[in-house]
Amino acid sequence: MNLVDAYLENASLINTNLTKAKLCNTTLQDEAINNQNCR
Repeated sequence: MNLVDAYLENASLINTNLTKAKLCNTTLQDEAINNQNCR
């Protein structure tokens, strides 16, 4: 997973735990996540 160009809004990267992070308008390489209505 490459998060270089990802914009993590209100995400806590403490211990790099993205389990509960919401990825807004972010598309991963496999296009698994593309959530434009995460608010």
